[in-house]
Amino acid sequence: MSADVQIITDSTTDIPPDLAQRLGITVIPCLVRFGEKFYRDGVDLTREAFYALLRKGPVATSQPPIGVFEQVYHQAAERGREIISIHAAGRLSGIYNAACAAARNLPQAIVEVIDSRSASLGAGLLAVAAAEAAQRGESLATIAAQVQEMAGRVRVLAVLDTLDYIRRGGRVAWALAMIGSLLSIKPLVMLKEGQVDLLERPRTLSAALRRLVERVRELGPLEQMWVLHTQAPEAAARLADMLAALFPRERMVIAEAGVTIAAHAGPGAVGVACLVTNP
Repeated sequence: MSADVQIITDSTTDIPPDLAQRLGITVIPCLVRFGEKFYRDGVDLTREAFYALLRKGPVATSQPPIGVFEQVYHQAAERGREIISIHAAGRLSGIYNAACAAARNLPQAIVEVIDSRSASLGAGLLAVAAAEAAQRGESLATIAAQVQEMAGRVRVLAVLDTLDYIRRGGRVAWALAMIGSLLSIKPLVMLKEGQVDLLERPRTLSAALRRLVERVRELGPLEQMWVLHTQAPEAAARLADMLAALFPRERMVIAEAGVTIAAHAGPGAVGVACLVTNP
């Protein structure tokens, strides 16, 4: 990592821990609540235990406290680092606003907070690109401009096993409006510019994966592609194989989403985060 720029993000970006460590990315854990008990995403709760609890009842997720951001920013600034802090879309989460508030509270720190306008690996690939640029010794201004430009070219497409969990979250209006008889579909959704849209309503996983691949094909040439899943490694590998005609299989990153994303997508979801060439 450059001695000048520190990349900070949150656990909703789903960057594989070994990759985050190798690139020197600081990942702030979000919070998950079951009943009256809070857990830190990726710290206090294994994924196996999380899914067991998720199936028992509703869960809630929340951004880290502002004080946690302040502490992380302060520590980086004390080491002489300038900071780029990249987070999930402000339209979907309060994380970005919490990060901005923390930055305002520390005028002595140089902090550029960026709204990824995406989530999960869509935001993750931006943080990784920023960290790679920091390792090359690029300046904060150059990295921030690069990330802002890339953010407009990120697309996340996913197939959900059920609409139940996204309805529970209450943040997607069309999911709340859909009647119960449609919960048997395998919805194909896209996240773009901070908004989750329902693209199609396939009835089977096979049909949904085929349509996802066709939708990715329609995006045109891709600079980057990451595959993600929630407790569905076989479906993720299957999707990666299907996408190999569009993007080199050996360059794909396949990752399991963390518990914050899984709380809203539910188990059995599979998708792809793409960086398109022409938005």
